[in-house]
Amino acid sequence: MGKRLQRLSWKKICHPVMENGLGVRSLHDTWKALTIKLRWSSRTKDSLWSKFIESRNIVKCIHPLCSTIGSITSSTWKNMLAVKDIAQEHITVRLIGGSSSLWIDN
Repeated sequence: MGKRLQRLSWKKICHPVMENGLGVRSLHDTWKALTIKLRWSSRTKDSLWSKFIESRNIVKCIHPLCSTIGSITSSTWKNMLAVKDIAQEHITVRLIGGSSSLWIDN
C-alpha cells in the first residue's frame, strides 16, 4: 500500500553517485579542506588577518609549527593546528634566499 522509507547510513550517503551513493560531501572532509586552505593562506599571504592571528596566538621566537594546541586560546588557530600534519604532507619548502634555521626548518 504505502511506500516505505529506506534508511541509509551517512557513509552511504556520502559516496559518489557512481558508487550508488547520493553524492553528498562529508562535512568532516569539507571542514578539513577549508581549514587546510585557511592554514595555507595564513602561511603564504602577507595579509592583515594572517598577521593578526599569528600575533595573537604565537609567542615571540616560537615557530608556528612548534606551537601546541593546549597553549592557544583561539579556536581558529586550534583548528589550523589540528590539520597541521595533513597540510605538511603536501607542502614543500624551497630555499631561495639561502637563509634557513637548522633547528626549525625541515
